[in-house]
Amino acid sequence: MRFIFIFQTYTMSLIERYQNNPLTELVKIVESARDYQPEAVETAKQIIRDRKLDQADILKASREVISEKSMPTSKHFHPSTTS
Repeated sequence: MRFIFIFQTYTMSLIERYQNNPLTELVKIVESARDYQPEAVETAKQIIRDRKLDQADILKASREVISEKSMPTSKHFHPSTTS
């Protein structure tokens, strides 16, 4: 029983931590699942489901996340100066 209580407490803290995050941040967690604990990914998915969003909104957020991933991370990156 103690394990279940600890797990529920941990899960609740994840819900509290993520529930006010913008949709793009939640999608980023789901899209980058390998970078997060499984509980964090499941919590993000649950929050997205609970928001009862249109599929179009989720798709738009997903596209934004994918677009961010493909952008250079360096502030000093200039495509015209690379070889």
